[in-house]
Amino acid sequence: MKKVFDGWSDSQWVGWLFISFWCIVLGGFACFITLKIAPGAAGSGIAEIMGYLNGVNVDKIIGIETLIVKVFGVAFALSG
Repeated sequence: MKKVFDGWSDSQWVGWLFISFWCIVLGGFACFITLKIAPGAAGSGIAEIMGYLNGVNVDKIIGIETLIVKVFGVAFALSG
């Protein structure tokens, strides 16, 4: 394993750690806003929409909070 990383300089390690850190932070933030602000935003939403169209009304599944969390959650998760 030592031979693989012999050519790496210190700046490459710092860059790799920086990118890894931000991936974890952004993914963690996406999870946090989904769990704390709109738990109904977890998942694809197809089953919830099918249920809603069949007459099942679940509170806070379809709303502005869910939409905002889905938009920002996807943006943060994909950028991470």
